[in-house]
Amino acid sequence: MDGYAIDFQDLLGIRKLNEPGLDRRAFTNWAEKQIAAGIESSNLLILASLGLDKEISKDEVFRYFDGYVEEIGEVMPTERVALIFSLRLTFKKLAYSELEGDVWSELTRTFVQWYDLPNGFLNRVMTYWSALHDDFINNYEYEVGYYYLNYQRHGDIPRSKQLEYVRNCAVRFLRIFDEQYYFGLLIK
Repeated sequence: MDGYAIDFQDLLGIRKLNEPGLDRRAFTNWAEKQIAAGIESSNLLILASLGLDKEISKDEVFRYFDGYVEEIGEVMPTERVALIFSLRLTFKKLAYSELEGDVWSELTRTFVQWYDLPNGFLNRVMTYWSALHDDFINNYEYEVGYYYLNYQRHGDIPRSKQLEYVRNCAVRFLRIFDEQYYFGLLIK
């Protein structure tokens, strides 16, 4: 088990973005925890029971999750807010995943793609992490070292310290995403 917990905001972001490779068990596991905590909802109960199936239907997961969202009067986030929720989950995974391979694959999965973002705080966050990805994953060869550096601040970090550096940075950025003031800046 990894050292991070997926919460309701994370699931809202995952649901809204509906990206390939969607972790359907994250929804059913979350629903099980809510039922265990004493929250009563027929949608949650059915969603939790879907976890018993060998193959979980995405349509069913979305139907009962959406039903619960509607039941509690919550509104689906905008695309931008969903992206922010998704990045928050990414930082949780980077900071607290137990396997090193999971950290590097999550870094690549999220920060290798291009995002059309206006100038602002969120764009600066994405630029920093894209550069970190490039410096640690794209530009390093064991025998040769770095081919080129976009940002010199990452060039002096030895390979043996890179995982620790990524995890520590992810914890710091996670704090930013959890602070209401900074969250407001990210949305702008």
